Amino acid sequence: MSLSSQFTRSVMTNAPAERVWTTLKSFDGNEKFNALGISSRVDGYDVGSKRVCYVTMNVGNTISKAIEILTSLNDRDRTMACMVQTAPNTPFEGFKLGSYELTSRSNECAVEFAGNFEAED
Repeated sequence: MSLSSQFTRSVMTNAPAERVWTTLKSFDGNEKFNALGISSRVDGYDVGSKRVCYVTMNVGNTISKAIEILTSLNDRDRTMACMVQTAPNTPFEGFKLGSYELTSRSNECAVEFAGNFEAED
């Protein structure tokens, strides 16, 4: 049996939304904001782009490869979404869809991430 779960996480940053959005929408450099990330590379910079991330598991003893696809990107609203194509042996293995939304507040911004997971019983 398969179980579905949703979650959201919001983080305040001490940086202007324009700078945060430029970094996030590049869909590159996952290791800059993902504590498990070692490196990443991107094939393209628009909807349909593929990001290959290498993440470390078990305190660096295992390196796994995750592949994500950029499914939407909206500069005006500062929103984007991606889908995990494959992520074996990682916490992202059952991850289906994640979305990001930035909200500007003076000289800082809030980054909200929402995700859907599907896991076997």
